[in-house]
Amino acid sequence: MSDRENEINDLIKGEEYLEEAMFNCYLIITQQLTLGDLEHDGGFWLPDVESEDLVHDIFKYYEVREDYEKCQDMKEQIDLFGERKVLSRLNGQDYNV
Repeated sequence: MSDRENEINDLIKGEEYLEEAMFNCYLIITQQLTLGDLEHDGGFWLPDVESEDLVHDIFKYYEVREDYEKCQDMKEQIDLFGERKVLSRLNGQDYNV
C-alpha cells in the first residue's frame, strides 16, 4: 500500500473513531446510556470530556450533518437540566441524572 493510501485509510479510521465518540456522547447526553454502561461493556471512544465546549461541539457536529433529530434530543436535555449538568454526565460526575 502506498503512503497516500495509508494516509487516506488513517483519515477514514479517524473519522470512524470520531463518529463513534460523538454517538457515545449523544447516548449519554440523552440518558440512553451512562458512562458506567460504556465502561461495563468494554472499550469505547469519547472526545476530550474536560472541554467546557464539548456539549456545544457535539450539538454542532450533528447540526452540520443535518441530523436534526439528535440535535432536538440534546436540546431537550440541555433545556431540562442545563449544559453543566449534561456535561457532568460525560465526565462521569453524574451517572444518575
